[in-house]
Amino acid sequence: MAELLIVVAIIAVLGSVSFIAVQNHQRDMARLERDAVARELFVAAQNHLTMADSQGYNGQSMVGSASALRTTAEETGKTIYYVTNASAADLPIIDVMLPFGAIDETVRAGGRYIIRYQDNPARVIDVFYWTTDNRYGYDGALAVDADLLALGADNMQGRRRSHSPILGWYGGEAAVETGATINNPSIAVKNAERLTVEIVDNNYGSLTASLKLIIKGEKSNAMKAIDVGTAELNKRIVEVGTSDKPFVIVLDAATPDQKTGEDLRFSKLDADTTEKFVPGEDITVQAVAYSNLALTNIAYSGEYTVNSLFAEVDGAGATAYVGNFRHLENLDPDVSSVAAGPLGITKAAQIDDMDWRAFKEAIAEDTTDEKVEAVTVLYDAIKAGTTDERETLQTTGGHYKPVNADYLTSYDGRKGEAVAAGEPVASHTVTGVTVDYAGDAGLFGAFGKTVDEDDPTVYNISNLTLVDFSVTGTTSAGALAGKLTNTTVSNVLAYHGAAATTVTATGDAGGLIGSMVGGRVEECAAALLVEGDNAGGLIGKVAANGADAGTVIESYSGGHTEAGAYSPTAYNVTGTTAAGGLVGSGSAAISQCYSTCSASGATAGGLIGAGSGDVSKCYAVGLVKGTEKAGAFAGRLTGSANDCQFYELVNLGMSALGEDTDDNITEMDITELDADTETYDAFVGTRATWNAAVPYDAPLAEYYEGKFNLKTVSQLDADTKPAAAPGGVTATHYGDWPAPETFVVNTAITGS
Repeated sequence: MAELLIVVAIIAVLGSVSFIAVQNHQRDMARLERDAVARELFVAAQNHLTMADSQGYNGQSMVGSASALRTTAEETGKTIYYVTNASAADLPIIDVMLPFGAIDETVRAGGRYIIRYQDNPARVIDVFYWTTDNRYGYDGALAVDADLLALGADNMQGRRRSHSPILGWYGGEAAVETGATINNPSIAVKNAERLTVEIVDNNYGSLTASLKLIIKGEKSNAMKAIDVGTAELNKRIVEVGTSDKPFVIVLDAATPDQKTGEDLRFSKLDADTTEKFVPGEDITVQAVAYSNLALTNIAYSGEYTVNSLFAEVDGAGATAYVGNFRHLENLDPDVSSVAAGPLGITKAAQIDDMDWRAFKEAIAEDTTDEKVEAVTVLYDAIKAGTTDERETLQTTGGHYKPVNADYLTSYDGRKGEAVAAGEPVASHTVTGVTVDYAGDAGLFGAFGKTVDEDDPTVYNISNLTLVDFSVTGTTSAGALAGKLTNTTVSNVLAYHGAAATTVTATGDAGGLIGSMVGGRVEECAAALLVEGDNAGGLIGKVAANGADAGTVIESYSGGHTEAGAYSPTAYNVTGTTAAGGLVGSGSAAISQCYSTCSASGATAGGLIGAGSGDVSKCYAVGLVKGTEKAGAFAGRLTGSANDCQFYELVNLGMSALGEDTDDNITEMDITELDADTETYDAFVGTRATWNAAVPYDAPLAEYYEGKFNLKTVSQLDADTKPAAAPGGVTATHYGDWPAPETFVVNTAITGS
């Protein structure tokens, strides 16, 4: 027992000695860590101070507070100044020594340190650093405690280790060693499908320099420093920089990152900034190369200013300019929060043509091979996913998500340049868009608002050409928009190329617009296949907005035939409830419009399925099939019709209206039994009066030589618009039209 007690006592003594040794080792490690941070602060402060001094910075404004003097030859008789984390916010010197991005922001703005320096010569003497909230003592003049100064020496390591809190220090003779010269980095910014910053490290292979990207908001003054090539960029770096390949930093992207699934949006950058970036503001980016491990110069790239979300925002801040699909999608406040910003953006204008298919290819090609594969995997996975996923994510499944931006009052398909008198209005194109969306679907989901006497705002969409749109929606669907409210649409065309595309909705579907409440459509056209509950070649359904019943004027819808004849089984416009060649159903005043679409539905008509409102100077020539009511012109029309026409031959034995015959809707009857074809000849005119056409039906293209042998909208009211007057999209007819009677019967036109 005595021997055992002796062993236990020995073990206890050894344990206590070991514990003290371990504790001392731990404090030594903590002191070394703080010494390292103090050294980094010293080097950064000295590098920036030297650069400021070389640029003629006024030393007087660099002064902090006079410091107590060490009784050493280096300091005796000299004025020494200092700044601390407690006083840095009030002193401009901190932005000289430690400008934003020079060092980790938690150390620069929230660390605990004292920097002692001279202004002539401009040199840092020493730096103290600690981590706890305990501060070292100051007198009433904020002079540094003399006891603290005594700890600033190499032979005081043991005392700094045992001090509470543990103190880090860097200075002395070793601190005056010179370092190498850092070369300026190079920078390039691409404002395309992704907003990227490319940085070339011109020190690669010759000097290990750190790189930061500094981002500053021009309006908000918010700032963000990104450490290039560090863990912070694991989800933003696309390619690692080398001597011949730049670092590529993605600031904003239309798709989630193809490798990580991370949403790369510029608005994410404000998470750790005191002041938030303003969505849509211009930002200035600059790369900085520096070393916090050696005394060197600080090397800057040139500054580059770019808009954070769009191609640009005009000086007044009212209009956002759109040059690609990323810009377009950023109009949606759910994507970029732009509506919440103080820029006052209320309008958007398109400055370039956009191809959705090319956009997807560019996104894939702009990544590594690994990420090209991941793009396909991501698209395929989400396409097979739930409806919620398709609603939430942009560009999912290869599909475009409709823009819903209720703060916008207008979208112009050109940049707003004035059009000379008598000249056609130019428009930009949007091509190849595929939409599969649970809700209002189209280029825009919903656009415009209900207004009252206190809100006279009028909404506008104009000057666009939409090509090869395939749209599927639930509530409503149209190539341009699922639903419009109090919106004027002008000079907008939707058509397809060689392969027919379809607009489909569970609710209302139109070639151009699914449904509209009030508003006006003028000089617009569509030549797509349409399927829905209420379906129209141009507009699915029109509803009144108070006293505003909606207006459709000088517009048309183009049909689809084969060898000049309509299919008796596959109709151009198919509606479960109502189908019209131009408008499916609703209340609208329609004038100077026509349709060459075939239509099939419970209530179906060549121009209107079921509607009310005054109709004038319109015609319809499409094949009609109605299971309940069918009219060659309208299935049901409770308004008036004036100076309107329809083909009798295409719908033999069918009256103009499904309910009764209107004397103001006349037949264009050119059968062989009718000896008088003057009405038809006067209507179609001669070849010299035919306007340009782009038919899908090959025999039509060949026989008519790219001409439309019926009246275009500019010829339907010769009193107000001369036949030769230049128009926008309606000057050329897109789509097919019935032609057998021309081939077989009307020899007066062909001259044979």
